[in-house]
Amino acid sequence: MDISYKFATNEDLEFLVDMRIRDLKMFSNKKVDDKTIQNIREFYYSKIVKNECFTLLGISNNKVIATATIYYYDILLSNENSKGKVGQITNVWVSEEFRKQGIAAYMIKRLINISRDNVGMICLNSSKDALKLYNKIGFIKKDNYLIYNL
Repeated sequence: MDISYKFATNEDLEFLVDMRIRDLKMFSNKKVDDKTIQNIREFYYSKIVKNECFTLLGISNNKVIATATIYYYDILLSNENSKGKVGQITNVWVSEEFRKQGIAAYMIKRLINISRDNVGMICLNSSKDALKLYNKIGFIKKDNYLIYNL
C-alpha cells in the first residue's frame, strides 16, 4: 500500500480538533465541554499560523491512516535548553492495519528533524505499549516529573 505524507494546515483545523477530542476521550471519562473544544481550535489555529505546531498526516487511498504532532512552547533558558523552547510530541496514532511497518517511527523522526533548529529539547508522554518505539528512536525516560493540578 502506498502512503503519502503531508503537513496539516488550518484548512485541516476541524480534523485536528476532532483528533484531539478522540485522544482526550481515550484517556479520560470526563466530558469534553464546548469551551475546551474552542480552546483546542484556537490553540491549533494560532500555533499553525506561528509555525509552532506541525501535524504530519499519513495518507493511503485518500484516507488518513496515521498522525503525529509536535508543538513548541517557551521555557526559561537553562544549561540543558539554551534555546528556551521545547517541542512536545503528541497525537501519535497509526491505524491498526498499518501498524508494525515503521510508520510511527518515520513520522516521529521527521518531526524531530524539522524541529532541530527551533527547540532545545523534545519531550512526550507515552503509553507502555509505545515505550520500546520511543527508546529505539533515542528518547530517555525521566522519573523526576511532578505535576500540581489546579
